[in-house]
Amino acid sequence: MRSSLRHDTTARIVEGRYVQPIAACLSVPDRTLSVYGYQNDCQAHVWLPGLPRNALRQLMNTPFDMPYESLPEQLPVFPLTGAVLLPRCRLPLNIFETRYLEMTEDSLASDRLIGMVQPVNVESGDRAPALFRTGCAGRITSFSETDDGRILIILTGVSRFDVEEELDVDTHYRQIIPAWEAYRPDLTEPEDGNIDRERLYASLRVYFETRDFDTDWELLQEATDESLINSLVMSCPFDPTEKQSLLEAHGLDERTRLMSSLLDMAALSRATSELSLH
Repeated sequence: MRSSLRHDTTARIVEGRYVQPIAACLSVPDRTLSVYGYQNDCQAHVWLPGLPRNALRQLMNTPFDMPYESLPEQLPVFPLTGAVLLPRCRLPLNIFETRYLEMTEDSLASDRLIGMVQPVNVESGDRAPALFRTGCAGRITSFSETDDGRILIILTGVSRFDVEEELDVDTHYRQIIPAWEAYRPDLTEPEDGNIDRERLYASLRVYFETRDFDTDWELLQEATDESLINSLVMSCPFDPTEKQSLLEAHGLDERTRLMSSLLDMAALSRATSELSLH
């Protein structure tokens, strides 16, 4: 059965598991470039409306962009397995734990920045598991409060960072000293037209077909290179270590090559598994 289109970002229970939807999008009134997916591989939909490439490019930079000199020396972090953020992409989050509600309120009262970083071993049961070295900071660009005490936010990616040191703090949420220097280029959108789209599309077609995912290929072609690649990285159901490798890739070209390889391997593994069942 084909995956259906969902425009909401509401968390839900699927097959007895809590599922946090992951989406990456750029929005203007009545037009959204978005890629939706669910972490447990139950559902995904890629949807890109018709919007000229130059119009998409204009959406990438806003008057609210942060200069490098304004990046903070201390950063609250939200450890979340399977959720990565990349510059200029958007990540909707459903905040309900007390410590992260506190983090969100404190962030809204200051620079609105939160660092997204994956824990290394979430299965350990440790309340403060070790973190991967690299994460990405996002700025809260939208939020709303719910009647049952949750806060729904959208983080827009600003820049990646390395965890230089975790701080001993009084807050219930974790805070770090981020190292920004290696990721200074994240603040500038890369040039378009340098990736091998034909190879990427070939890999995507096989990958989507093996998972019964829907998309509109003509609309995919209208996205800028960065919008397309980074949105797919955030939404495709790769495993956490694969997502981490994609996050840490040096530049868009390397990220594209790595993603194409991962798509090919995932499609081959899926096809092999299905053949073994027959």
